[in-house]
Amino acid sequence: MAGTLFVTVPTPHWQPTPLGIEFFDLNGSPIPAFPVAPGSSVAAQSSVRLLEELWGRNLVERSASEVVLPWLAVYELDEQERNILGIPEPDERVRGTLKSELWLSAPAFRIWIEIETVEDAEPRQLRAGDRRGLLIDTPEGGILPPKAIGELVLLLDQPLPDAPAERTLLVAEAKRLAAQSGRVALDDFLSREEYIVPDGIGVDVEVTSPEEIQLHPTTQGVDERDFRGFVDGPVKSVYTQVMDAGLRRRLVLRREQREAIGDLRVQGSLRGRDVPRFFDNPEAFLPDAIDIDLADFSNRVRGLVPVRYRSQPYISVERTKRRGWFEASPHVEVTGGDGDDGDVDRSGASDAQPQLSEQLSPDEFRELAEHAAMNGQRYVRYRDGWMEIDPEQAGRFLGFCNDHPEIGDDGKRLIDRDGVQLVLDVIPNTDVLEYVESYSDSTPLPNLPHYDAPRSLRAELYPHQATGYNWMRYLHENGWGGLLADDMGLGKTVQIISFMSFLHDAGVLKPALLVVPVSVIVNWKNELRRFAPGIRPAHEHRGTGRERNPKRLAEHEVVITTYATLRRDQLMLGKVDWTVVACDEAQNVKNPTANVTSAIKGMKASFRVACTGTPVENGLSELWCIVDFAQPGRLGSRTEFRDNFERPLVDALADTEDQEGHVARLRARLNPHYIRRIKEEALSLPPKTVRVYKVPMSERQGVAYAQILNRLRDKDTNPLAALQHLIAACSHPSIADGSGSLQNSGRLLTDSPKLVKTMEILEEIRELDEKVVVYTRLKAMQRIMQSAIRARFGCNPSVLNGEVTGPNRHHIVEAFNRGPGFDVMILSPEAAGVGLNITGATHVIHYTRLWNPAKENQATDRVHRIGQSRPVTVHYPVVVGDGFKSVEEHLNDLLQEKLQLARNVLVPRKSLDFVNELERRVQGGQ
Repeated sequence: MAGTLFVTVPTPHWQPTPLGIEFFDLNGSPIPAFPVAPGSSVAAQSSVRLLEELWGRNLVERSASEVVLPWLAVYELDEQERNILGIPEPDERVRGTLKSELWLSAPAFRIWIEIETVEDAEPRQLRAGDRRGLLIDTPEGGILPPKAIGELVLLLDQPLPDAPAERTLLVAEAKRLAAQSGRVALDDFLSREEYIVPDGIGVDVEVTSPEEIQLHPTTQGVDERDFRGFVDGPVKSVYTQVMDAGLRRRLVLRREQREAIGDLRVQGSLRGRDVPRFFDNPEAFLPDAIDIDLADFSNRVRGLVPVRYRSQPYISVERTKRRGWFEASPHVEVTGGDGDDGDVDRSGASDAQPQLSEQLSPDEFRELAEHAAMNGQRYVRYRDGWMEIDPEQAGRFLGFCNDHPEIGDDGKRLIDRDGVQLVLDVIPNTDVLEYVESYSDSTPLPNLPHYDAPRSLRAELYPHQATGYNWMRYLHENGWGGLLADDMGLGKTVQIISFMSFLHDAGVLKPALLVVPVSVIVNWKNELRRFAPGIRPAHEHRGTGRERNPKRLAEHEVVITTYATLRRDQLMLGKVDWTVVACDEAQNVKNPTANVTSAIKGMKASFRVACTGTPVENGLSELWCIVDFAQPGRLGSRTEFRDNFERPLVDALADTEDQEGHVARLRARLNPHYIRRIKEEALSLPPKTVRVYKVPMSERQGVAYAQILNRLRDKDTNPLAALQHLIAACSHPSIADGSGSLQNSGRLLTDSPKLVKTMEILEEIRELDEKVVVYTRLKAMQRIMQSAIRARFGCNPSVLNGEVTGPNRHHIVEAFNRGPGFDVMILSPEAAGVGLNITGATHVIHYTRLWNPAKENQATDRVHRIGQSRPVTVHYPVVVGDGFKSVEEHLNDLLQEKLQLARNVLVPRKSLDFVNELERRVQGGQ
């Protein structure tokens, strides 16, 4: 492979430098890349693989010419990792004395550390010249000092600052590290001096009235009042407190801390409308170096913050008997107090209930708004606090009031339909089914007719995608809409583009509307260009310069907009006769009371299609809401749906068979307006074989398991925590009791028959010369597994968990996929949940099971997915109890019982939460 250096040495050579440890290949050249040449020794594979893993954890600095492990990163390695790289363990015999010469302000002041080792109570001084970086040469070999001493050595290697304040800061940090080490003594001068550097600079807020607050700087972690001159004197670098016996304490401020204190004192106080603005956004008023913990801050000022109110002007509109006219009534609602304001919906729904909710007349609001505008502020005094008034919103509202005089004593005003920004008042179908569109009464999805692929389509459709295209053609011919709920990754986008290409070829596509999240606009536009180059480029309708004329907008073949823009422009977009309205990620319209949902349902369309892989996330009402857009009336009113489907399904959560019956009944009602395919059924993937191995507990596991179980039954522990501890004990007893050494591979295996069985499975995989992924979410188990594999097979498997982020994850996976022969990767299921393609492996071992079968399947699908050309075997080692069912047996049973439901997106997520059921079975001792 051109440009790639393969390491072929038993272990990389390394050289200590002041910056860290540099690694070199056999020829003495720095290692620029990690791949290991075929046929390299086991030691080479382990050491280079470890460097790769450390790079993934951001511990190794890698460039085109070198790989460097910084000195402080050495201390982040565990014992096994240092052993692989040949780095000595930190030597606890190292001691030191921190010494100084002259006084701090003297130009020739010096501070240094004398290092010695203590062996058999005899100290031996080490010369400074014997040190390379942090490695100290001795006749017995290199010595690495403990971390705190290492940090102190690196600090003192820096040039001594000339400025007294910066010099004092360095000495203060040196004393802190010396104390932290517990192994460094101080000379007489440093013993008498105590230096304190505050953790940060904060602010103390004194509310004197609703009209004024005082801001006082504070030092975090220090009582600054002990130091003379801090509170009322000039800002200095060092403040001194003289104590008994001639000892001195010095408060030392960094430059940015001094500047922040000075700026805050100049500001001093805030008055008038700056008071509520400060509590909305304190960082806007404070220097950058001031630390604000908003959680702590709000607790400190609870009950003292001036009350803030929020004004919400709106206009309610009713139809009149006069064609094209409406009656409008202006209102202003004021919310505020100690509660959250919430987003109040005109339909009566709200996200939160504020403490105060009252109405203002338009005239009262006008007076307050004009006062705010006159002062150029968003806040005006109101009642016992401040009211926020949005000037743009107030201007539109008052402009409407000015342009439309009252027509009666009730305050109503007559307007034409274009006279004001309105929202679409759709028939909600909540309590009573008032709006219905025709739909099929057939229960099963009929055998779909076959349609030729569109001439202009530039895509080879998978069979399931061709079925989706035929399904949309069939619905369109009958004047129906549908919900496309295919599993993620099956190409819902290309199916909709195929249908749009058919309309384009027939000359009837214009105008079509795509409503999508802003994050996928680019993807949709790219896919349209790629698969349907004959369709004119999609017009993106969003932003401040967007089209305001519906007739001009309708001239485009495809218009793509966001949910937020559609909500704002619903009246204009609702005037267009769309041929297609397609909603991507349709879970965005799952809330029946949200304005965006009403806007979507109010669009005119010849064909409606919603697509989402998750039509049910929390409750079945979300499914009803999406279908009420795609095919209004198919599921009845919301009340009927709740009585006929949602409540029976929730009541059946404890009975899987009963639950499946209700799901089947719901599917029958949805057909033919609903279609869903999952990857296993839709794609021709290689076969997947599942193997379950039952292994006994060791004696040590049995003891740990029994202790945890007794605490659970005696209610001496949290049930969820107890279940997790039981699973940890089954994984390995050393995790449960916190003992055991990773160096003793024999003991690791003796204590865990499950680990022994896993090694046997890995041995079989090695004989096949194939790769394997091992899943366990327990970090301690990941290290145990890595150590056991290293001892048994001589290789160092990569570990991918939350510590490895960003592009490093993909680099490690790609190296694993490309490498020849047997290899092992250890992953946490969470780290593998998104964006990983590990088709280089053909085996999956679920060592520690997940609670949720859907997530466990997702982890398996990292291997068994598009791009996998070989059969895949999934291994489940399960610990069994002696005369009782273990937690792993119960968990395995529950996962199998819930597996089918996990594949069914019509089941609410909470039905997969079986912690209570698992606890009941475990305590029952069955």
